[in-house]
Amino acid sequence: MKTRPPKRENVRQSGRATGQTTTESHRGSLDGEAWRESLWVKNHVNVDKPHKLIRQYTVTDAAVYDSQVLEKVLLPVAAGRNVWADSAYRSEEIEARLKARHLRSKIHRKGYRQTPLTAQQQAHNRCRSRIRARVEHVFGHQVTAMGGKLIRTVGLVRARLKIGLKNLTYTFQRFLLLTAPPRDRWPEGERKGEAHA
Repeated sequence: MKTRPPKRENVRQSGRATGQTTTESHRGSLDGEAWRESLWVKNHVNVDKPHKLIRQYTVTDAAVYDSQVLEKVLLPVAAGRNVWADSAYRSEEIEARLKARHLRSKIHRKGYRQTPLTAQQQAHNRCRSRIRARVEHVFGHQVTAMGGKLIRTVGLVRARLKIGLKNLTYTFQRFLLLTAPPRDRWPEGERKGEAHA
């Protein structure tokens, strides 16, 4: 009869970090018989509406609530500008801060169990989603064309670096797309897919 190996001790609870484990983890999963710790992070980005370029970003642990990060992501912008965001960024404190900076809040409304959104609020959220979807295009490009969502690093510092490089690469790719000449001005060989030496 085969015996099971003893369970490994949770590194965060014991206080000893060894080898390829991290003490910054906030979620662990049981993978077969071995305890594997994983670090969950969020990429918060500030994307400009006309060009979809990433202007500012910050990477946090997944346990950090989104509304705590909004100030870090907002750039000093001219008064009267709109701020579009997901409903996770909405709070009365955030609304007051935006009003103090003379920014117009276009943050999605939240619905609650006892007080669902009215039809008018749902219509406003739909209109806001058309603009906010431009940020989701950034994340969609990073998932499909830049290696997916999985970051294979140990520690928050390395994850920040890798996500920062992904954001920078996306911005370079987007800038090249925006500054490229129209296809009708390309040389004849490149239009047909022929390679130039």
